[in-house]
Amino acid sequence: MLPNLFTKLITDFKGNIILLIPATLGIMMLLRIIPKTQWLSRFPIAIMIGTSAGINMLRYTKSDMLSQISATMINPFNAASTSAVIGNILLIVGTICGVYYFYFSKKQEGISAVPSKLGIWFLMISFGASFGYTVMARVSLLIGRLEFLLKDWLHIIK
Repeated sequence: MLPNLFTKLITDFKGNIILLIPATLGIMMLLRIIPKTQWLSRFPIAIMIGTSAGINMLRYTKSDMLSQISATMINPFNAASTSAVIGNILLIVGTICGVYYFYFSKKQEGISAVPSKLGIWFLMISFGASFGYTVMARVSLLIGRLEFLLKDWLHIIK
């Protein structure tokens, strides 16, 4: 604290007056030791948590969320084969219908319920495929271990 706070405040107080804010917050954090002033330490902790949450939210938005959004913004007809074009169209329709399913501002009835029901189907198929892939990976690992145990280790099968 001596070189970074006190020396700077003594040499140029007006130029470094902003340093009083973190110094005050640090002193308020130390007040947690005194039982009657413990409540004052909540303010700097709240500022730290809020600042960290805001910075991490911005970082997440830039890195993960924007890359996922840009991955869905594709030209469906810019593909080499017909199956790729159909896959791109299904990706766009599934994304839009899946997002529409979670649109709760308006009651979904009549014709507006169709994309919602289609979104449910897309979500069920994608979650089912993901779960099936996970199960098949585990079964594949089990088969490999059983083959090792019964063939190489116990010599029951040849």
